[in-house]
Amino acid sequence: MAALYAARPAVLVEYVAAMRRYQAAAARADATGLAMRLEMSAEPPPNEPWTWIAASGDSLRRVKAGMFKLSTGSYLGNWFSDIECLVVEWPTFLCSDGRKRKMSAPDAETVIFEGADYKRPHTSSDP
Repeated sequence: MAALYAARPAVLVEYVAAMRRYQAAAARADATGLAMRLEMSAEPPPNEPWTWIAASGDSLRRVKAGMFKLSTGSYLGNWFSDIECLVVEWPTFLCSDGRKRKMSAPDAETVIFEGADYKRPHTSSDP
């Protein structure tokens, strides 16, 4: 895997983001008892949680009000971890790894979490 995509790590980042979206959709389907539909679309489904991607490929996803999931890893090495973070008092979050992190949101497209910039991914239909 590392040799195949070493020159194109963005492909792995996009693949991991897509698989995490399917994982989130499956979790929502399990929670509601509804069947999960897998279909090709350039747009995220309307109930898709907000997701931001860092230049490193790490992602930050809003799971529900006051709760975010930080997904980090070595994409070429196939090693990932998910860290859940709950807001204790804005802008401070307490995360499942025991660390406190701070967030700022200068606009709807950008989140700065623990000093790293995360941007919303754009689809091909975005301007």
